[in-house]
Amino acid sequence: MLDTSDLRLEFCETGTVERRVDIPGDVHHKVVPYIIVAQAWEGHYELTAGAEAARLAPGECFLTPPGLPLAIRHFADPGTGIMRFRWAHLKVTVLGGLDLASLIRLPLRAPRAWSIEIGRIIADLHRVRAGADLAGAARANVLAFDLITRLIELSPPVEHPLLRGDAERWWRVLRYIRKNLCEPPSVGQLADVAHLSRSAFHTGFMHVMGVTPRRFVEQQRVKAAAERLRVPGGGSIAEVASHFGYHNAFHFSRSFKRVLGVSPREYRVSRPW
Repeated sequence: MLDTSDLRLEFCETGTVERRVDIPGDVHHKVVPYIIVAQAWEGHYELTAGAEAARLAPGECFLTPPGLPLAIRHFADPGTGIMRFRWAHLKVTVLGGLDLASLIRLPLRAPRAWSIEIGRIIADLHRVRAGADLAGAARANVLAFDLITRLIELSPPVEHPLLRGDAERWWRVLRYIRKNLCEPPSVGQLADVAHLSRSAFHTGFMHVMGVTPRRFVEQQRVKAAAERLRVPGGGSIAEVASHFGYHNAFHFSRSFKRVLGVSPREYRVSRPW
């Protein structure tokens, strides 16, 4: 159903922190657009994520999907007053259009044996990323996907139309969209790829993806253009617009703001998260 090029690491940050916690239960409230994986090996976490809550023992990891309201409480080791923890923030997409987190059900607490392995991977990934040359960047990529593999293995799949036995036509459509973002396909062309009539395709696509085909294609074009804008030397805004098939910068800017909420110029000078 999927091949190696279908899974993409869009974003990865790691950190290792040692700090004194003067107020037990010091709480951070946040809603973030990425997966959080965190482990305290001295001190511990208590947290709520949406309707779930957990108190973790030292050494245990918590895993949270994007978009949930989080309240993360930090507790130091009572003997030292210090909390030591490591974390990774990840965003992974499938065929450029689906967040991996929407296809799996991350457990809030990882079992202890899994936590030890996940913590080791995060520590290795953080160390390699700190001074990565080309070989180090390749090694960091391997470690990041090793971490992603552990999360998938630990998480049961959700009920999703793209995970059913008859989903191959929709994977085929998503691959076709991804390969033709510079010359966006029409609904008729996509219906032909799916071997469906236009009306049946439109209804089926809405059921699977939750948006119309035209809206989905627009989202993918804008996201690809946004990625190009973030790359040094990726071209001017007008050049990026032309590359992705927009006839002028005005239409590109209007579409960009409709999808991402900011203009291409504002996006280019801002940090994405």
